Amino acid sequence: MRGEFEVGKLQVGELTATKLPVIVFDHPVLAALGDAVDRRIDGIMGFTFFARYKTTIDYQAIRMTFEPVDFAFATCSRTCPTA
Repeated sequence: MRGEFEVGKLQVGELTATKLPVIVFDHPVLAALGDAVDRRIDGIMGFTFFARYKTTIDYQAIRMTFEPVDFAFATCSRTCPTA
């Protein structure tokens, strides 16, 4: 399955994102990463999730914190130029 879709709700810890645009595709990098860490990896979270938050990584405390920001993004297939 390939294409651009919208996830109705994604919960990560205490965060909940709704109407999250995603791009779905099979990629050999996911299998290679999974082999490297000896775990199955189903996907990679990226811009459409993290753009909603100011993300702070505290390496000493081994903690990530998220603060909501006012940001709207467009659906790429409708706004990005094609080559």
